[in-house]
Amino acid sequence: MAGGKSVVETASGLEVSRSTIYRLMDNGVFMAYYFLCSEVKMNVKNALFSMQEKAFVAILGALESDSDTGCLWVIERLQGVEVGNTSPIAALNTSVQK
Repeated sequence: MAGGKSVVETASGLEVSRSTIYRLMDNGVFMAYYFLCSEVKMNVKNALFSMQEKAFVAILGALESDSDTGCLWVIERLQGVEVGNTSPIAALNTSVQK
């Protein structure tokens, strides 16, 4: 529903009844957790956009510099980069389990 889906679409996607969704929406603890997760997801997304912008500026600066050293440094660093788990849900689950 956070993505703009209706109760029917959400229930169908989760393979639960509509009454389950309505029951959860009436549960204060669940709704508090739901809003917390929504806020965490938004904060993670904003932080990632900020980091992405800073990284692009730094990489462009290195690539546009008059020195080949900056370009070589960027290329060397990017060759060994492994992308980890990028799911905000997984990050939230990991932080909750600690």
